[in-house]
Amino acid sequence: SPGPGAILPTEDMDELKIKNIVLQNLAEIGTVKGINNHEGSLITENAWASGLVLDICRDKNIYFLDSRTTSQSAVPIAAKERGMKIYERDIFIDNTNSHADMLKEIEKGLKIAQRKGYVIMIGHIRPHGLAKLLTDNYKKWQNAGYEFSTISKAGNKIK
Repeated sequence: SPGPGAILPTEDMDELKIKNIVLQNLAEIGTVKGINNHEGSLITENAWASGLVLDICRDKNIYFLDSRTTSQSAVPIAAKERGMKIYERDIFIDNTNSHADMLKEIEKGLKIAQRKGYVIMIGHIRPHGLAKLLTDNYKKWQNAGYEFSTISKAGNKIK
């Protein structure tokens, strides 16, 4: 269960309800630069529902990051219909809790960055040690010439 404040693929999830949920979530958090979906595959596969979320992003001047929790994401379609730019995740770092697996994903991401000029990697804040893994290796990657940033700071560099 994603808990309260989730947009669910239920019959009663109409336009007003979806917009109210997103607006209430934003009000509870306060000032944000962007939002993303976590879980939500059934919603992001729906261009109509995704579009309602994107409408709010446009109106609030915040970005949307598609976590690509499904290969069938309709968010790019909904964004194109609105003339909006969205961001899409390239690498999901911690599909497993194995540090070796996480390092492989990060290294894969760094190769994408070499090729594209940037990479968008996401992961979880959980007690499996991703934060420590990143902290322990940060200087090494920085010394190799990689720059790490948030999307809100690097947005113009991301195509």
